[in-house]
Amino acid sequence: MQKLSKSENWRFSYRVLLPIILAVVVTLTSFGSFMFWTASRNDEAAVTRQMKLVSHAINQQKVLIIKEQADAVAWDKALKAVQGNFDFKWIETNLGKGMNEFFGHDRTYLLNPDLIALYAMSDGMTALPESFEKSREVLEPFARRLKEINWQGALSSYIYGHSGSIPNIVDVAKIEGKPAIISLMPIASDKRVGEQGAGKEYIHISIEFLNDELALELYDLLLLKGGYFSLSSDTPEGEVVLPIKNMNGEIITNFLWQPDYPGAEMFVEIAPALIMIALFASFIITLLVMRLNKSTKELQRGRAEAQHLAYHDPLTGLGNRAKFESSLLEAISNIKSKDNRIALLILDLDRFKIVNDTLGHQAGDELICEVATRLQPLVRNSDVITRIGGDEFAIVVNSVTSLTDIEAVCSRMVEAIRKPFNLKAGQAFVGVSIGVSLASNSDFNGEELTRQADIALYAAKENGRNQYKLYQEQMNEAVQHRQLIETELRKALIDKNQLRVVFDHLVRKNGTDIIGVEAKLEWQHPKLGTIEPETFLPIAKTCGLIEVVGELLLSWACKAGAKTPGQIMAVRIFSAQLSNPKFFDRLFSIIDKTGIKPSDLELEINECTLTNAETITIDNLNKFRENGVRIALGDFGTGFTSLRLLQEFQVDRIKISRSFIAQLAQSPDPEAITHAVVWLARAIGVEVTADGVDSIEQKDFLARMGCMSFQGDLFSLSSQAEWIQMALENSKNKVKQSAGMSDEIEVWGDQVASN
Repeated sequence: MQKLSKSENWRFSYRVLLPIILAVVVTLTSFGSFMFWTASRNDEAAVTRQMKLVSHAINQQKVLIIKEQADAVAWDKALKAVQGNFDFKWIETNLGKGMNEFFGHDRTYLLNPDLIALYAMSDGMTALPESFEKSREVLEPFARRLKEINWQGALSSYIYGHSGSIPNIVDVAKIEGKPAIISLMPIASDKRVGEQGAGKEYIHISIEFLNDELALELYDLLLLKGGYFSLSSDTPEGEVVLPIKNMNGEIITNFLWQPDYPGAEMFVEIAPALIMIALFASFIITLLVMRLNKSTKELQRGRAEAQHLAYHDPLTGLGNRAKFESSLLEAISNIKSKDNRIALLILDLDRFKIVNDTLGHQAGDELICEVATRLQPLVRNSDVITRIGGDEFAIVVNSVTSLTDIEAVCSRMVEAIRKPFNLKAGQAFVGVSIGVSLASNSDFNGEELTRQADIALYAAKENGRNQYKLYQEQMNEAVQHRQLIETELRKALIDKNQLRVVFDHLVRKNGTDIIGVEAKLEWQHPKLGTIEPETFLPIAKTCGLIEVVGELLLSWACKAGAKTPGQIMAVRIFSAQLSNPKFFDRLFSIIDKTGIKPSDLELEINECTLTNAETITIDNLNKFRENGVRIALGDFGTGFTSLRLLQEFQVDRIKISRSFIAQLAQSPDPEAITHAVVWLARAIGVEVTADGVDSIEQKDFLARMGCMSFQGDLFSLSSQAEWIQMALENSKNKVKQSAGMSDEIEVWGDQVASN
């Protein structure tokens, strides 16, 4: 074997050994830095923990002072001693010297109802009551605050057994320049007897100074080294400080001590072990160099695996999005003629989310694998099937000679996926929607072909799902129209000049009394003309604008409703609003700003919102009703609302849908059907309103069936100004069958017309 030359040895050392040495140095440095960082974090955590313990201990000292003081002043004998004949001896024994002897309180004062000191104790000796004047400036505000609390009924609640604790105030303050814990408490009977009117209570004050004696108690309790209280803001080296603040956040004093640093101590102890670890790591790395050749081969195999994973989905084994994009570009470039086209199929599973939500994500993964298994036999070896999303697949079909063949393949796929899937967690049913686009020459762009297939997929889902659609040019026009509506809607929401509110009137059973209106949003575009809510609201939902639209309608409606107290202002709200945790606060912010009464506001939801309600939706609905806002269930009769749901969610009004009313004439037994719906609602105490009443015959029929109020074109007034003016006059409103403009009343700056 030929020996390596010196230059070759140098190159080997430079290329192999130097990186290894650098790796060892970097590793050891990083490890040492990490250990030092860990020790520092531990030390910081230890100091934080000690500070919490000190703070807790001082707070417990406050609680202890309150308890000790309550044992003395919440006593029937104490009340007798201060009322009537002033029993100085008893007060001195129990409320003065006794507080120092038994509890260690440094000072006590007894104040009469006029806050005049009657007794004073200092350091276990009876002092002149006049000594209180030295501390009056500090203590009197606390005494007056306690009297305010007593005036508010706190003392009466204690005396008559409504409250288990006697009123008190405890805080920290400087007494004659010295920090102390002060506690104030009224004299009261422990037997809950005796008359003490507001302002007639005697007040007892206990004071315990924050001094070396208390610091020593903290040392015994918490094992803190060198603890002491200091008024100075300076922190000596090697000590930490905890500011002691009063209720106003003002620093009264500081508690300082020498903290323990367990992290630093640990770092010193393990330093020898770290050195041994470093030496052992160096030895291991040297051994690894000897296996360099073998490792190189393993890396080559790993590179091949990574190459495979880069183009394949790990769950199904199909190609992934990268594989799809490269295969699509390759297929387009290989198109030879119009008779040798390619087809792109984009597949999206229907109701897949339901499987995930009901059976779990593991069942969802199993279903995806089963779908891949069913699809693979339906395509040729020359075709490429890939998984490009969670429940989305793409198939590039090469050498397409007949459109009929593509339609046949799509039909087989729809039928294959339609069949039930037997999963470990249970049986699942899904469908598949397919969008198809064709490329007949190599001038086609992969992105454009994908866009066309996505448009066709959207059309398949819009037309009922579980089917396939071939891309047609008019589909592109529909998408562009949706994009235009979305763009213009965003502009309209900014300037708001194109949007206005219109009103449908709610009329009582007699057909003459207007009890309120339902506010609806109308869009008058300067070029496109009137755009109906049925057109722009679904687009607002899909593009994320529905909450903005709903909040705008709600704000304008509440502003109008505030001018007509006692009249119902009904507003439709959407599922996206109800499922927003902040919607409750937003609604009541609008109520506060506009001044409308919550009881005048009625939020209308549809049956779908109720049947698919999430937890936050249920919480919002319950909170609205608890705060006086009415809830109406609209479009009743179009969904699947059960009696159980109506009892569980408790709405205030049911509105029979316009479509239900319109179909009554075609029903073989309209009276029985309507009677059943109305009495279902009335059985659970819910008001019934019929929507879409357009004729007197409909109104009379529904009134006989028990409907309590009506809404529809039959009861429309010409402008919201009429409604507001008539409501303000608080007079009987006669329903007008023909339009007639009344004097205009400006509500928010725009002319707002009624339906």
